Amino acid sequence: MRSRAQWLRALAAPLHVVLLLGILLVGIVAGAPLALSVSLALVVYASAVVRKLIEDTKPDQGPKARRPADRERTSETTIALDDLAPEFRTEVEDVHRRARRIERAIKSVGLPEEGVRTELAAFVKEAERSARAAQMLQRQLSTPRRERPEAVERVESQLAGYHSEIERLCARLDAVGDDHLSDPAQTPDEIPLAAELHSLREEMGALAVGVEDAYQETRA
Repeated sequence: MRSRAQWLRALAAPLHVVLLLGILLVGIVAGAPLALSVSLALVVYASAVVRKLIEDTKPDQGPKARRPADRERTSETTIALDDLAPEFRTEVEDVHRRARRIERAIKSVGLPEEGVRTELAAFVKEAERSARAAQMLQRQLSTPRRERPEAVERVESQLAGYHSEIERLCARLDAVGDDHLSDPAQTPDEIPLAAELHSLREEMGALAVGVEDAYQETRA
């Protein structure tokens, strides 16, 4: 059983609050329906909170110790990138393109690469994971369901939120790169850049978890 302190840490974690407010704000600015913005923000926030609670309480079982549900989720969302639908493949390719741009900038300024490249590669990996999960969610639209209108509307709203969040995170990736690497006269510091990329990677990971959870809910 989780303690009250663990719940408070997970609920009040700065990253989780930023995720909640950031997604809500982006949805409002983009003109998305308020209900959609609130729904996606809460899904991502709740997923991040749950993941934090699990990380705080689960024992270290080694890399191969997975629960059955984890194994099932991994197999369900393992889709070759070339087999993604065009809209998802385009978004993943865009993430790769932006990541390569930052890598070239890192080399041009002679910045030590290891920490930054590790976080950048993890961000790309989480983006690919998100796209695979989103495609699995999209496939539910062609699955006959008893609830029809409500189920279809919910899936469409979740997918719209996914696309908005991917766009926001890509824009932030560009901004982080520009902030640290665009001024040739300024020697960039690897630590702040790696820290910001780590934060972005966690946000992308939270998005992936949220989409995976939404997919699981549609199958329930």
